[in-house]
Amino acid sequence: MSTSSLRRSHTAHALEQHTAAGPAAFAYDADGKLTSGSSACFVYDAQNRFVSASGG
Repeated sequence: MSTSSLRRSHTAHALEQHTAAGPAAFAYDADGKLTSGSSACFVYDAQNRFVSASGG
């Protein structure tokens, strides 16, 4: 495998959070917590603590 095959474009917004990396897309809630990435979803409780992940 060549190193050139590992290169991916990345897109980030003003808070330095990645919104895309290659074909994967990422989403964040209003508090800046990652809520989905590629095919995974992330859940937080009322105190903003990570609770669970599902998918990918």
